[in-house]
Amino acid sequence: MADGKERLSLSAIGNQPFASMDDFPKLLIVLGIGLVLAGVIWWGLSRLFGGEQLPGTFTFQRGGFTCIVPVVASIILSIVLTVVLNLILRALNK
Repeated sequence: MADGKERLSLSAIGNQPFASMDDFPKLLIVLGIGLVLAGVIWWGLSRLFGGEQLPGTFTFQRGGFTCIVPVVASIILSIVLTVVLNLILRALNK
């Protein structure tokens, strides 16, 4: 630039989100498969526990107010998403 300041861009940092546009459809496919797997796991767990809430779900009721806190489901979802995202990032960095 004329004033001597460099413009910050992804190429200057060296971490481009996609090496080419060919990687984006692969990412969408992997995300779709991950969502399907999460849905199947969620469906299976609901069938396993009789369609009720998972163990570790806290329910607070006062009058006309109900608050449901799914602690175990949040932990399971966090672990699944961590594994899926790590697999995606490793596949894209090849």
